Order: sequence, then structure tokens, then C-alpha cells
Amino acid sequence: MSFSPRVPAVVAAVLACTAGLAGCGTDDPSCFFGPGSCQGGSGPGALGEAATLPTDGAWILDGDPVVEQFRPNSNGAHANTPITLRFSESMSASSLGQSLASAFDLIEVGANGIPSPFPVLFTQSLQSDGRLLVLLPAQPLKPSTTYQIRAKADAKIKDLTGQLLVTSSDKLLGTFTVAATNPTEPRVLTTFPADDAINTSWSPELVVVFDQPIDAASVTSQSWIMQIDGADPVPDPDPTPLTTLSPLPTTDTRIWTWKSEDSDGIATPYGPSAEFELELSPAAHPITNANGDELATTFIDFESASFDAPQAASLLSTPTDAIGIPNLTLGSGNELALGAQLAGAQSGDVVTLFLFGTSTATPPKLFALLRQKVLSSAPFDSVIVEAQNFDLVAGTNPLTAKFADGELAVALRLRRGSVVSPLHVLDVDLDAAGAQHALLDTVAPTLSEVFTSAGATTSFRSEQRGLSFAGRASEPPARVTVVTPLGDNLAAPEVLGAAADGTFLASPIAALDLIDPADLPLDYVVTVYDHALNASAPLNGQYRQVGVVGPAHYLLGDPLEVEVVDAVTLAPIEGALVLTHADDGATWPLVDNQLTGPDGIATIGSDSVFETILTVDAPDIGSAHVQYDLFSFHGVTSSRISIALTRAALDPPTGVGTAAGTITTTGTIAALTLSLLGRRVSDSRRDPFEPRTLASPSCTSLPFGGGPLTCPFGPYEVRAHRLGASTLIAGAFAQTLTTFNPGTLIQGFELDLPLERVADEGVDALTIDVPQMLIEPGVPAIDLPVQAPNLNLFAFFTQGIDLANLVDDAALDGAPLVTVEGLVPGLPSSVVVGLGLAYDQGSLLWSVRSAYAGKASAVGELVTDGVLDPDLFLRGEIRDVDGNVAGQRRRISNIGQFQPFPNYLFPASVAHVLAPATGGTTGGAAFTLTIDNSIEDIQAEPGLYRVTLLDATGRRWSHVRADPPDAAGGTLDLRVVDIAADGGQPLADGPIEAVVESLGWPGFDASAFLWSDLEREYDLFSRSAGVSFTQD
Repeated sequence: MSFSPRVPAVVAAVLACTAGLAGCGTDDPSCFFGPGSCQGGSGPGALGEAATLPTDGAWILDGDPVVEQFRPNSNGAHANTPITLRFSESMSASSLGQSLASAFDLIEVGANGIPSPFPVLFTQSLQSDGRLLVLLPAQPLKPSTTYQIRAKADAKIKDLTGQLLVTSSDKLLGTFTVAATNPTEPRVLTTFPADDAINTSWSPELVVVFDQPIDAASVTSQSWIMQIDGADPVPDPDPTPLTTLSPLPTTDTRIWTWKSEDSDGIATPYGPSAEFELELSPAAHPITNANGDELATTFIDFESASFDAPQAASLLSTPTDAIGIPNLTLGSGNELALGAQLAGAQSGDVVTLFLFGTSTATPPKLFALLRQKVLSSAPFDSVIVEAQNFDLVAGTNPLTAKFADGELAVALRLRRGSVVSPLHVLDVDLDAAGAQHALLDTVAPTLSEVFTSAGATTSFRSEQRGLSFAGRASEPPARVTVVTPLGDNLAAPEVLGAAADGTFLASPIAALDLIDPADLPLDYVVTVYDHALNASAPLNGQYRQVGVVGPAHYLLGDPLEVEVVDAVTLAPIEGALVLTHADDGATWPLVDNQLTGPDGIATIGSDSVFETILTVDAPDIGSAHVQYDLFSFHGVTSSRISIALTRAALDPPTGVGTAAGTITTTGTIAALTLSLLGRRVSDSRRDPFEPRTLASPSCTSLPFGGGPLTCPFGPYEVRAHRLGASTLIAGAFAQTLTTFNPGTLIQGFELDLPLERVADEGVDALTIDVPQMLIEPGVPAIDLPVQAPNLNLFAFFTQGIDLANLVDDAALDGAPLVTVEGLVPGLPSSVVVGLGLAYDQGSLLWSVRSAYAGKASAVGELVTDGVLDPDLFLRGEIRDVDGNVAGQRRRISNIGQFQPFPNYLFPASVAHVLAPATGGTTGGAAFTLTIDNSIEDIQAEPGLYRVTLLDATGRRWSHVRADPPDAAGGTLDLRVVDIAADGGQPLADGPIEAVVESLGWPGFDASAFLWSDLEREYDLFSRSAGVSFTQD
């Protein structure tokens, strides 16, 4: 039968022991290898010198290693014979050396009995889980010549725990003589397991070594017949010859291996006391050498032990892949515990733990500790090993461990008297390749920085919905808990993302959205947990949500509470000038003006008859004389308005940085395919009106170039001081409408979250590693690309853009750029998770086919882990050669809802500045902007217009207005009011560049929203190309 060593089986098996733990065994953490064996370690149970990490199936004995067998060991050896050394336990491969640096010498002995001073050259191969060393001379040995195998005088040949090989004083390990004439018939030199061996593994790998090369064609299922308990094994693979590197791969037919494994590569266990019989070269189907000389029929018999290595193991304490301070603290309620499923155990057997980690000494080294637990009462099919069995604590004030922090490998063995099983190595991540060892961590993290906290660590401000805590810790955190009187994130405390420098984005408090101002500031307690769930000291602070309009009822004439903060730090701006003007369409008189206080707040009057224009000016703030951009809100919609002012992009420029990087991989399939595929990189820190993905140019090294494949991307501009995320999509972007395949479009996907906040003029060097492509075998089906709903993009009704001269990205089908995007809680903008292709059907109609990463689907890990909102967007945009951009970005859940044209995208019409005329003049610093009223009522998507004016010094003035009904007319007037008369500083006279943006989405409420919603929630969107006029 086949055992599948998965963690859930362990958990179920050990539950029977949990209630009566003391009855499951007795504890003895002492070293029992005998006097003098506890060397080089730290405390009781320490073993030998520098250790070597073990692997599943390896053997460790209670004693120093010895050479059990040497072959050939007599006269008459074949000139092409291998030389084998069988050890009593698994040996450290590194201590055995290799080739010229081998720990052994093959020495020719002259006729006078004097050894030659020049050793014979050979290669070597360590087989049978480190117990059989095969030496392969580079040339045939001389006839009638005696040879010796010696350990080099300075060699430290060690087992896995670092104990030294027992040798005689002269280091001689064996002697043999080559025959005067080579034996004709091939012979079996040795096997592992040995003939008549007992107490072998339940799932052995059989190695057969011949004394000369064998004709590979003669080794078949009829000449190599394995029987287990008298029946054919299932599965029964063909034996394979050894492949050596010398330096190119070479097949050596003197050494053959056989092992029964299932389709997942897991060795098949054949149970206790199984009788294995190998028949080689039966008379009817002989094994021969190249000359046709036959191997005499040979039988190899061995028997498995009545017990075997533990079949599975897992940490039962939390976390299941690390050991932290709570796990080592008695009484914590989360003490270290390991569960193991046993095979054939009985009362009196000993479960042995070998712990491998780094010493605390200088210089540090890898060493091993031994621990044991004696089984005394049923049940015997499982065992729990507790913290006191591990005996890892060296001191308690402060807590210190007997190993330095880092990887801690745990290997388990079952012993009955002097008979031992092979090892089972604890693997804390069964999905990753190779055994993943536990992390030992005895240092608690600290919270070193809270983003947008104005320099303090006891306050947090955000312009996002809800409360998504962001900051930097002393190490990448695994969890961050945030508790407030209005809710917490304790149900899902795992961070949404953490970077190597400790930057993190915590999971949000789901109960919070747009917070009532009466609840602000909101008290919070935040605690950071590292990978081992060591907790930082709880940090108390206060949270304030800024950049909010509402929620507050407004009637004409109501006083306005206006908050002004710095867009980078979100700190309050004291001394900002706040003005209100009546939008009477004629004289635009001043209603009120106030300065903000230390809290950045000013209460100011609004007009009781006309709509109010609210303007904020902060031209010379504080001792640093910071100059901010101007902001006006036309037709205020709420009595509570919080505004984040951007700093003016003067000299040096502020607000932008640069990012560039490389795509790299060491994966075999990825290295072969990435350079042949299209590669698109996205970065959520980019301007959302810029193309959402960028192409990666040709790779700088070839897949066969002798190093990891690297493909550059960038440089590109990013907005400074913003957390972000990057994605890579690799695939074949040239497909036809009829043959479109999501698995072809997206063959590789990687998400990196969070990206660091780039300083003004800073440079972010990114690396996107691709460990595995989606087309590789073994990729879970749930991760494979998902096709988005089919739809059409129709631009016939789109105005304000040159539809005859659209920009067309040659790497993607069709002029429209199509992406699939999702929202990450607390992260500005959106994240690209998929791509689409647009197939031109004529008459400004394109059929769109798109796909997104399976990890971003409703059942994908990004959604189930709370990183990504499950309701994705499908975005299509067009842009003309002048720079006008128009598009629509519908939620996938809403694509079929628009009637009478479901499954269509209709790019928004582009609003333009109609007055002042291009190239014209304003006639002063106060003037009227006239723009298109382009958002149509029929689309049922209310929204905003934003006109940005830029002067020659780099200072901007943003004018925002909610979209009025179509009945208001086809144009809108926005007054640039006179602020100079009231102490304000308008834009500098001279050239002015103006850009108009429109953004709308279903459910937009102009009386209750956050300015950050504009980048996260939009459906319809447009941006005009810049036009210039002169302010005079």
C-alpha cells in the first residue's frame, strides 16, 4: 500500500495522545551516544563537529561511523572495477570531497611493496542515502597490481551529525589486487542493501554495482526481476544506470539503481518484515557485458525491519513553520509541540530527534543536538514531542536558545534497542520543492515607522477608505493586528504584503469604511508579529481619516468645516488660506476667508443664494516656506471637506520618482520560455491615465548563457511617497479571435506587494523573480488563467478624440489597450492582474478577449487571502496621437447590466477646455474656464470633472466640480476667482497649460466620498491633451 505523508494525517493521528500526553512516552533529552560523544555542541545531547543537514531516508546510528564493507577486497579484480565503501550510516557528502579534492587516495603499490607517491585519479559518487561511496578510476587499473584505499591524513570524514569516521592509525581502509587477465564473466561487486541484510527501510532504493561495464540493452524487466513477498512490486520501474558528471553527463553501466515510487515521486513503503528478492541474469535472459559474456544467475535477498521511519511530522503549535518566543515559553498556551505518525512502533521504542542548527559561538557553525522520547503506553501509531523534549531554551531572562536564530532542521528516527530506522525530516511546507526547515526566531519585532503619521509612531492618517494600517517594522511582519472601538482585523490579521525592508500593508478592518467624523480621532492598538509570531510591544495611537468630502448634510449658507493636510505626510497644514466665493456667474464676490489652525481646520461661511466656490491657498507655510498647489471645489456638496494639498513641483521637482528593474529566473522552463514571450510590467504608482502596462525589451542574456535569465524593464516615472504593487504578465500576445486561449495569453504571472514609497527624484530598483511558469507541470489548476467575459468595445459615440489617428501598441492586438484590474485594500490606485486583446471589426468596433491570473479569481489565493477585492474590473481605453485618452472600466459583475447594450464598453467622451481659447489670453489672473459637459445622463454614472492648470514655475491649480445633469447644458463654466485681493497667491502670469479629466462610476455620491476614490472606483474616464493659453 501507499502512504501519503501529509500534515492533516499527522494532526488526526496525534489527537489520541493529546489528552493523556504523559502516558505517550517518557522524556530523556540527554546524550546517550556514550562518553566523549557530546562534543562541539551546546549542552546535553550535543553531537560531533560541524554537522550536515539530513534528507529523508538518511541513517544516523548511535555511535561513530565505520566502514562496514570494502570491495573489491581480494585478488582477481577486474581492471575496470569500481571500488566501494559501505558505511554504517549516512555520511556528509562535503566531508568526502570530490575528484582531486577527495578525502580518499587510491594508491598503487609497487612490486617492492612501496606505495606510489602519485595517487590514481578517480571520480566518486555517493549512493544509497549517503551510505555507499563508489570510486571510479579514470583509467583501467594495471594488471597484477595491488592497490590501497586510504583516507587522507588531514581528512575529516564525518557523518551527518559531525562525528568522525573511525579509521586505523595508518588510514588504510582496504587492499585489492587486479587480476593478471581480466575475468571474462561480469560479477556483482556489491549491493545496497547487502545480500541477506535485515532491518532495511520499508521503501529501499536498491543499488547494484558490477565489476565491469554491462550492456545496457541486456538489463530488462526479464533479466532484473524484483519480487516482494513473492509478488511483483507496484509500481515496478525499470532499473537505471548511474549518470555521472565528468564534466559532461555520462552513463556508467557498472552501477544500477531501482526504486519503487508513485506518480508524485513518493517512495512506496512495503511494510514490516517484507522479503525482497532480486534475481539477476536468469538463464533465459542473461545480463551480459559488451562482449556477450554472461553474468551468472545471482540472487540478492534482504528483509525490511518490523518498524520504519516516522511517516509524517508537523508542528502542532502555531505557527506550523517556525518556532518563536511563545513556543519556547512555558505557560504561554502555545508551547512548541510536534506530532509524528509512527510506523510499526511498540512500547519501549525510542523516538529520537536530531536537531540541526547554527551555533551561537564565534565563528558560528552548523551542529546537531540529540533528543529522545521513550514510548511507554498506547497508542503507538503517533507521538507528540513537546517543548521539554526539544529542550531548546538556554536562558529565560532574557529568553535565549541553544541555537542561533535561523533555520532549524528536525529529523526523526525510531529506535528499538540497537536497531534504528532511517530518518524522516520535518518539512514545514509540503508544496515547496525539497524539505523546508522550520525557522527559529527569538527576537521580537519592533514597529519603527508608521506611514503618513507626520513623523510620529502614535498616530496614523490615511486618505483611503476604512483603516488599512501601513508602516515599517524591524523585519517583514507576518501579521499586524489593529484593534479599535469600532472594530478590528483579528479575524484575518495576516498582512496583505510585506517587503524585505519591513514595509507592510496590514489587512483592513472590514467594519470601517467612510468614518463618521464624530468618531474621529479613533483610538487604536496595533501589534506587529513576525514570521514566528513573536509580538512587538502593543502600540497605542489615534487614527484620522483625511481627504474626505462628507458625510455631512449641506444646505446653502451652512458653515463649512474645511481641513487642509499635506498630501505626502497627511499632516495638518497650519496657516493655509481658505476662501469662499459666490458662484453668481457675474462678479463672484468673496463670502469669507479664514486661516487654518494648528489642526489644519478652518470653519468658513458659504453663500446662502448661489453655489459656493471653495479655494485653498498655501503659498508660504512654516519655517521651510513650503509652497503648495492651489485647489478649488466648485459647487461644494458637503459641509465637511478635507483636502490634501500637493506640494508645488518647483525646483527641485517634487512628487515624482523613477522605477526600473529586471525580470529574472533560475527556473529551467522559465529560463527557456521567458525570453521568447511577450512581457508586460505594471506598477500601480504610475499615473492611472498612462498606459497600464509597459513592455519589457529583449532579454540581456540568452537562456543558454550560463547564468540566470534577466530581462530589463523601465525606466518609467512613478508618483513619489505612495505604496504600490507591481505585476508581471508573460505570454503570447499575438492570437486570433477564433483561436484565443487564456492559457496562451498568460503563461507567467507575478505580483509584488508592497512596493516602497519612492522619495522625490528617488529611484526604485525592482527585481521580479519568476520561479515557475504557469505552463509547467504541477501548477495547481486553481492558479491557471481564467478567461474574462467576452465583450465589445464601441467608440462610435466617443467624442473629443481623434478616432482616425489612434495609438496602436504593436505588441498587442488592436488599438484599444485592455487590462483586468483589481483593488487592494488601503493601496492607492488599482493592480493589473490580466490582459486583453482587441480585434478590429470595423466601424470603430472591437471584439475584446481577455484573461486574468487564476490567483486573482474568486477562489484564487489573492482573493481568499484578502489581498484582492473579488470584483475585478475590465478596462478598455483608446488614446490618440495628440494625447487624448478615453475609456471605460467596468466591474466584471456589472458588465451585463447596461441595457440595451450589455457586454459593451463605451469609452467616455473627452472633455476639453473651450475657453480661454488655445493660444489666447485670460485678461487677468481671474477668468472663466469653459469645458465640455461630456458625462451623459444616459450612462447613469455620476462623477467629477477636474481641470488642472499649470504655470511656468511648476505650480498647479486644480478645479473640481461634480457632473451636473445634461439639462445644465453642453458646457460648464468654472471660475478662476480673484484671490490676490484677499492675500492669496494666484498662478504666475505667463503661459498656462490646461488638462481636463472626467471620472464617473455607478453609485458615486458627491456628498460622501474620498478623493482617493477617484483613482480606485472610476468606471468612465477621460483625459484631454494639454492646451496652452496666456495669463496676462
